[in-house]
Amino acid sequence: MTSKAIPPEDFYQSKQKYPDNAIFCPDGRGWKPAIGIQKPADVSIESSSCNKYFIQNQLIINSFPSGASVIMNDGFIGKTPIVLNNIKPGKHTLTLSSSGYVTAEQEIEIINGIKEEVAVRLSKPDSRESFNRSVISELWKNEFIHQLEKSIDEYKIFWDISFERYIKTTLGINMLRKISTKMLLDKSGKWAYGEVVGEIKCEAIRYMSQNNYFLEKFEKAAVSLDHVLKCEICQEQFRPLDTHPGFYEASNGLVKCCRSCLSQCIWRMVPNIKYRELYQTKYQRENMLVDLFRLYELAQSVPPINFDQASYLFFKSAPEKNRTDLFRHVYKMRSYKDYIEMFSSWFRALVESGIIADGAIKMARGIKCLALDKHLCLSLLEKQVDDWLFFNKIEHSIEPKYPKHDIYNPNMLMRADFLVKDVFIEVWGLKGIKPYEMKIEKKRKLVKEKLLKLIEIEPQDIENLDDKLQQLLI
Repeated sequence: MTSKAIPPEDFYQSKQKYPDNAIFCPDGRGWKPAIGIQKPADVSIESSSCNKYFIQNQLIINSFPSGASVIMNDGFIGKTPIVLNNIKPGKHTLTLSSSGYVTAEQEIEIINGIKEEVAVRLSKPDSRESFNRSVISELWKNEFIHQLEKSIDEYKIFWDISFERYIKTTLGINMLRKISTKMLLDKSGKWAYGEVVGEIKCEAIRYMSQNNYFLEKFEKAAVSLDHVLKCEICQEQFRPLDTHPGFYEASNGLVKCCRSCLSQCIWRMVPNIKYRELYQTKYQRENMLVDLFRLYELAQSVPPINFDQASYLFFKSAPEKNRTDLFRHVYKMRSYKDYIEMFSSWFRALVESGIIADGAIKMARGIKCLALDKHLCLSLLEKQVDDWLFFNKIEHSIEPKYPKHDIYNPNMLMRADFLVKDVFIEVWGLKGIKPYEMKIEKKRKLVKEKLLKLIEIEPQDIENLDDKLQQLLI
């Protein structure tokens, strides 16, 4: 805020009563001797040839609370409130401090002929931050310090990746959630543990900043990455120091490709324009399957559905000798979204490429497999029912949604296994498991309330599907 200070009519007469270093206070107190002010080199509080209507280059400094010590640039100028005249035009830095308050810093700009008023409200230290630090300090262990050293050795300046993983593994998510209930955090609920991990990392940074051994260690880690390499994909020069932490982990600490190329492999947000035309004109379905199988060979593990969407561990777990070739291959491949569009599901693409033998893969509960009509089934029992429908040329859909019900299906997330016209089909393959039994009972109540048609198939019915599903043949 800027304005002009207009002196009283007896401006010049009152000025004669005080020495040359007097300053004018525009609050009605008139002229006041500048006692005890140590004048910095670029501040002049001597009388000047100002006109009768305003004082040139005036600066007024107030603080809440008052009495704060003020340093302008590198010179102490007194305690608030302060009024200074004839300040050198340009930018200046004010630092205000008071016992029991957080030091505040503010940059101002003095313009010729303008009065500048500055009012700074000092704040007390964040009690919440102090409380949270006390909670974290109780958690801090010598084991954390040893892990911190190990993380810097392994991950260099990206130490926090390894350290965060160690904290989550050592303390456990449930313990971190319990700790979060003791702290004053912005988040609450099941995701609050992330803020606890963040607070522990902040404590680690504070510890390192106060420890010369860790400061030197961190500096050496940064220097070890500060060299120029040639990217093995685009051949452009880059520095490993400039890479992203996730890319460093995906490369297992051996960064041989630039950030731009790795982002196309690991963070593919848009199609690779350079190779898109090649795929559209030359590559067909068979070529995409060949590329997918080659991906599997290089990684020596089944590619996850989001292999080009921040799957750091997929690349990290690949053999070191294959990793650069793996990055090159993914750089030219179609994205996982293209595979879903072409093959309807990622699982089907894995089966057709030959990665999953016999068209099935064992899961925690059941075996995921493809039916004869290429429908994805979550168990062998489902596959047998789907194949029976296919053989009998009965049109059917998989995983149909049940209608909405305020109690049993309020969000319409409940699904059946199959739907033939208006008949729902459920294959109960996990009976005996309590959560699964509760889910079955809820579906039965929904069917009864909504007067729906439902055929229930249990494992012992598989051998007699003709009898069980006979009504569908009519």
